[in-house]
This record gives sequence, C-alpha cells and structure tokens, in this order.
Amino acid sequence: CSCALRQAFAKQANERSNTFQSTQGFKWILREDMTPVIASTCELRLQWVIMLRRNILRRHISNSAAKLDKRSHVKDKEDAKDLRENFKPTLNPEKIYREIKEESDGYVKLIEDFKQLCQGPATGDLDVASRVHYYEDLVDAAPRAAAPPPAKAAKGPRTPGAAFERVDSDKWMGAIKDDRLKDNSYEGTYGDDGWGAKASQKLMTVRGKDFRHEKTKKKRGGYRGGTVDLGSNSIKYTYSDDDD
Repeated sequence: CSCALRQAFAKQANERSNTFQSTQGFKWILREDMTPVIASTCELRLQWVIMLRRNILRRHISNSAAKLDKRSHVKDKEDAKDLRENFKPTLNPEKIYREIKEESDGYVKLIEDFKQLCQGPATGDLDVASRVHYYEDLVDAAPRAAAPPPAKAAKGPRTPGAAFERVDSDKWMGAIKDDRLKDNSYEGTYGDDGWGAKASQKLMTVRGKDFRHEKTKKKRGGYRGGTVDLGSNSIKYTYSDDDD
C-alpha cells in the first residue's frame, strides 16, 4: 500500500510541476480495515483530513433514494420536489439501526487508528483531533450563494436616426382612448387660425438658444396672430370608479 501511494503521489507531483496545475488529492471511502492506508499515509507524511457524517441516518436515506433514481443531486427546487414525491425509499428499522451503529463504531475506530499510527516522532506527531471534520459543519452550514439578479430583457436593434425614448411610445399611445389626447400640437387644439398659429410654426423649427430668441420676439407687442378662441378645450378624465 505504501508503494502504491508513493507511486501515485510521485506521478501527481511530476504532472503538477510540468503543467502548473493545482494540487489534487485522493478520497478514501471508509472500509472494514483502513490500517494499511492509514499507516502508509502517515509514513509518507501526506496531507490528510477525516470527513465524517454527524447525521448517519440522513446519509442512509439518501443512498436508499439514489437506488430508486439515478440522479445523485437535484438541479433545482422543482427537481427536488419531483424526487420527494416520486422516490420515497423504504427502510428496514432493524437493519438500519445495525448499520448506523456499525458505521458509528467505525468512526471511533478510524480516529483511534489515526491516533495510534500518526501520533509519534516518526510521522511528525500530528494532532489527529484537529483534522477531524464533519460534512454538516462544512457544507450545510456554509452561507448560501446569493441568487443571481434577473436577466435584463434584451434590447432590440436601434433604428439609425431615431430619437432616444425612455418609454415605449407605441405601447402608451395605444392605451389612449380619447383621440384628442394623442395630438399635443398647437394646431391639433386651435387649428391653423388660432392666435399663436404663426408663432407655433416658427418655434417648431428651432431649438435651444434660437428657441428662446424667437420666443422673446413673439412676446413683444408687435406680434399679431389670428383669432382668439374663448371656448373651453379642457378634457375630462375618466377614472376606474366612473366605470362602475
């Protein structure tokens, strides 16, 4: 066993030095007699940790459920719900009690073997207790990753020369029921003969400083427009309460 481990780690070290990859290790599943593996690991002074389960029953239930379905891990909540509803393992109480006790006793023996074979001057006098970890402490208690933010809707291609709009004008124009509200121009309200018709025609063609300049000119006393309409152009809005 010592020779096999030595060859495996020597090959791994050689590959790592040539490819600059990160360190990789080996995972040993607990069996009846781990003494040769433990002795060789400590003799070669390899880095190791012991990973155990606090909730042994939970692992047995998981293994039994895995025999009913080939999926070892769920992908999402819907997958987990389907697994719970359709794959419910049946456990033998007498058998499961015996298996849990045997596995628990195996944990104790494993730790004692490491203490006996690894705590000494020849193996570096390691502190075995500090290398014992439990799956639930490291995995179940780890903080969950935050859910990714919802993906933004893909924007369509922008038409060259089109004015920038923060809102969807087609959507909201279609929601307007009164046609009078769709035209906000001066001509749409007062027509071409209104008092401000000539001013509107001129101001529609200028922007910025030119707009302010033309506006100031039209406010002077020399401006003469069309007729002044004294009628009311107000529009009464309808509310949801009015429809009841």
